[in-house]
Amino acid sequence: MMVLKSANSRKKCTLVLEATETSQPFEKRVVTFRPGADVGVGRISHKAAFSLHRTLLFENKIISKRHASFTFDDGKFFLKDLSSSNGTYLNEMLIGDAESDPAPKAVEVKTGDIVRFGVSRIAFATNELCQAIVGRLTLIPPRTISRETKEQDTSKSFTPFEGYREHEGLTMKCNETMTEGKVTPKMENRETETESVATSVCETQTASENDSRTEKNMKESQAHVLALWQAIVLAMTVIVGYQMYLMFF
Repeated sequence: MMVLKSANSRKKCTLVLEATETSQPFEKRVVTFRPGADVGVGRISHKAAFSLHRTLLFENKIISKRHASFTFDDGKFFLKDLSSSNGTYLNEMLIGDAESDPAPKAVEVKTGDIVRFGVSRIAFATNELCQAIVGRLTLIPPRTISRETKEQDTSKSFTPFEGYREHEGLTMKCNETMTEGKVTPKMENRETETESVATSVCETQTASENDSRTEKNMKESQAHVLALWQAIVLAMTVIVGYQMYLMFF
């Protein structure tokens, strides 16, 4: 029975964010989400601003609690700023913050893009450098796999004899295919008038020996394959017989 499988093999997207040299150090983040869902970016706080299982949260003083978000829609990944205090940057270009653009606008992002959340600052009280979160994106869209696969009809049952006949037919087809595919070695045509009669006889004997050796090897291969299939058929017969025994007894 032929079954067409498509579209449902993998419905989720994957977003990977890796820290750059100019970023506050953080471990590589990997988030998997469904198309249309938002992946929030923000600061860790006691009161979570996003759903915890689908977020990129950082312990960082520069970024806002609700800083930005990623999404996947219409075959593309997008990033938008959520009116953050210190802005969101894509490849060093500001795409939004609270002052410049109160209304969030989504911007397309691609694998290899560098995103920065906030601007590095020096804390005057402690004279400490607070680095922004800067990362390189790797974006993996959902894949749609279409393929035809053959599946056995599980509703079909065999008696031991029927199972044996079906596999016996398969063995016969295999042997016929091997017989049709047998290759007869071809000898080169040599057109020489100066070779002696003894040399011609020697070449004829060598060709005959090669033919015999090739035919012998072919027969041995066929015998091995036939023995293998007979073993498989015997095993299948035992299995089917045992199944029938379990069904009726």
